[in-house]
Amino acid sequence: MKMTALLLFVGMTSVLGAQTAPPDSPVARWGALHIENAQLTGSHGEAVVLRGMSLFDTTSYGEYANPDVLAWLRDDWKASVFRAAMYTEYNGKFVGEAAFQPLFAAVQAAIDTGVYVIVDWHILTDGNPLKHVSEAKDFFSRVAARYGSTPNVLYEICNEPNGNGVTWAEAIKPYAEQVIPVIRGLAPDSVIIVGNPVWSSQPETAAADPLPFPNLMYTLHFYAGSHPLSFLAKIDQARAAGAAVFVTEWGTTTAQVTGTLHVRQSLEWVKGLAERKVSWANWSLGTKLEPASALKPLASVAGSWAPGELTENGLLMRSILRGEATDAVFADSFDSGNFKAGGWLRSGSSLDRSKGTSGTDAVRFEGEATLTKGLVSDAYHGWTWSFQGQGRDWKPVDRLFIEVSSGATWTKVGEVSLPSADWVRVQGSLPEGFDHKPGLQWRLRSALTSAARYWVDNVEISASRD
Repeated sequence: MKMTALLLFVGMTSVLGAQTAPPDSPVARWGALHIENAQLTGSHGEAVVLRGMSLFDTTSYGEYANPDVLAWLRDDWKASVFRAAMYTEYNGKFVGEAAFQPLFAAVQAAIDTGVYVIVDWHILTDGNPLKHVSEAKDFFSRVAARYGSTPNVLYEICNEPNGNGVTWAEAIKPYAEQVIPVIRGLAPDSVIIVGNPVWSSQPETAAADPLPFPNLMYTLHFYAGSHPLSFLAKIDQARAAGAAVFVTEWGTTTAQVTGTLHVRQSLEWVKGLAERKVSWANWSLGTKLEPASALKPLASVAGSWAPGELTENGLLMRSILRGEATDAVFADSFDSGNFKAGGWLRSGSSLDRSKGTSGTDAVRFEGEATLTKGLVSDAYHGWTWSFQGQGRDWKPVDRLFIEVSSGATWTKVGEVSLPSADWVRVQGSLPEGFDHKPGLQWRLRSALTSAARYWVDNVEISASRD
């Protein structure tokens, strides 16, 4: 009787999960995926390359894993996959069942929008996947029971194994040999992705001692500021051994997720993956104040993001996914309520609440003040800039200067001498001499008399990539 009830439950949830994908969506186009000749392959036998974003964590940022956001990523960013990362430990403790429901909601959002979704068992601080193997088996049995017949769902069973003694033979493979049969019993044909040693940087090691299951992939994780292009050889070695590879996480920063973006290296990595028809998900969709985040704090949870709601990584990833060579390198509407989110350096300038073009924040200049933005610039040429501005109580001597520097000297590239009391767009370009210059800085500098004020909103700096 108990077995009958379980089978009925599994059957009902599988039927519920197998809803029809929206027309023209990625899942409607490619259907159920499988592995053929070490290549992710669609239901009609065509090679498939999925590209998209990884959520930072379904528990911390689950509000962004909703149908509106995924539809925006699908239609505007042209993303075809969404990685629903669920951290398995916080502060040394297993997250527990409270973390499951946000993950299920993320999967359902992907199903509703026809986007492929990677269910990511995001081990990190736990290091050894065997630490929570029983919990993983329980979790994946629930996921597979819900979505076993759903073509959208891919299973990533261990994000980044790491630590002393966490080898393929002694920890990761034994873990996978326990977890995969649980999934296969309920999702016999779904694609399963397996991590590997040293933060999933050794797919070739796993491929040399493969798991005996079909429709299996091994992952490679890299960060463009830390991992050289020679790591592409790891993909080649794994595939030569007959294994498929999916880059389920990569970043435009260093592996420590600090400093600036490494744009030129990121573009070279993307090119190398495209040449190999390797799928990928970029880290990360979230609002954490770190350079790899795609969104600024207070970015809309309904998608439809304006450029100013996106970080430099968000702007870059949108343009890469859309296949655009000219894009906004930086934009800020100052609606996140702080300068840190935009990476600004300021002196004398300040945020003025409710003064912006849409009733939100704007930057106020008075007296001698500056607002400076450093740019990742060596991979770009043909720079343009613009912002909206308005002034009050100016005298003929008052000025706002727009300046640029790639060293110790600042060059004037524009100025405001007679501002409007209404919001107007101010725009200009940089001389060709600043093309491909590393360390480029762009700033606004005011020289105003005591009563004069000037406000700036919706800054956008654009260029073309090489």
